[in-house]
Parts: sequence; C-alpha cells; structure tokens
Amino acid sequence: MTAGRSHDPAAGRAPGSAETIRQLAEDRDRIASQVNEVVARRLLPAGLVLQGALRLLDGDRAGESIQGAIAELDQAISDLRDAVFSVPD
Repeated sequence: MTAGRSHDPAAGRAPGSAETIRQLAEDRDRIASQVNEVVARRLLPAGLVLQGALRLLDGDRAGESIQGAIAELDQAISDLRDAVFSVPD
C-alpha cells in the first residue's frame, strides 16, 4: 500500500452521498457473504464429523461431550447466519 492512500471506499466522497452509501452496502454484502461461506461452511462439516464419531461411541461418556460440541457448533452456525443476514440497512 502506498503511503497516504486509503482502502476506504468512501474516501474522497461526501459523507452520506448516494455513491458512498451504495459502495458501503456492497461491501457489507460482500463481507457477509464471505463470512457465511468461509466460517459456516467450515463449522458444518465439523459438526457432521462429530455426529459420525458419536455413532461409533455407543453410549460412552465421551459421547456426551461430543453431543455438547455438536450443539455448540449448531448454535454457532445459527448465530453466525443471524448476525450476517440481519445486518440493518
């Protein structure tokens, strides 16, 4: 990055201008999509692997811990998607 230059999409534009607002909305949507794709799509397979491991334990005490981890992953995915897709306009 060159000294004095900024990656701010609103740099050089009047605050609240239609172009600034449009650019910020596009950036927010892009970031939300990337967060959803990268994070949620990594958590989901982890939960599925744990569910498969749980079937192998058949009542073992470790199964309780795995069930707890699965529930936490499910909640994390739900919370992430709520946060990403409920960003106010």
